[in-house]
Amino acid sequence: MARINLLPWREELNKQKQREFAFLSGGSVLIAGLVVLFSHLHINGMIEDQNQRNDFLQSEIDLLNKRSEQDHKVRIVDARDKYRTRQKLKYPDGVIVEDVGVAYEGGHAE
Repeated sequence: MARINLLPWREELNKQKQREFAFLSGGSVLIAGLVVLFSHLHINGMIEDQNQRNDFLQSEIDLLNKRSEQDHKVRIVDARDKYRTRQKLKYPDGVIVEDVGVAYEGGHAE
């Protein structure tokens, strides 16, 4: 029987398999890294968009609070003016007059 040395052929096959494994492993690591990078960028973009929406809503809330405070002050002034005009007026001669008119800032009364 003839003796054939198969070791160089097996070594070459093992080296080829190791190169394929290294190439596939490196490619997998590269793809996984890119997926992580793009996921990170996408999530940061979503966070930035949400922060912008939150800032917009906060500015709108502040605007509504300011309007509400102004409306509340107007109602307080109106209530105070109505109360003052509904007071009973007592003149020095003893006559009591009840005024139920509404006073306005310009001096006009109904």
